[in-house]
Amino acid sequence: MRVTTDYFKAAGVQPVFGQAFTEADAVADPSSTIIIGYDLWQRRFNGDPNVVGRTLQISRSQNRHTIIGVMPPDVRFMPSPNVAQEPNYNVDSKVDYWLPARIAPNQLKAPMA
Repeated sequence: MRVTTDYFKAAGVQPVFGQAFTEADAVADPSSTIIIGYDLWQRRFNGDPNVVGRTLQISRSQNRHTIIGVMPPDVRFMPSPNVAQEPNYNVDSKVDYWLPARIAPNQLKAPMA
């Protein structure tokens, strides 16, 4: 899942290890950092508290990503079901990882006056 650098702050959650994304993470192209979910941390890294700084290859990316944080258990992303892009999307599913969103200026809407 791609999220803005303020996503975790707005959601009121912080990593249990490491840190959240910074603006520098969103500027890198391609993004090189990743925050992993608690369940992935347990499954793939056996709960190793020294996981921050290690790299991870994810299936939809040709790059390896440096792990900068691990989120607490049960953090979910709950979009409105009508905006979910994937068929049969479970809005209460757990997220395995987050990548920083890089938004091009031409994708932003003009502010309302």
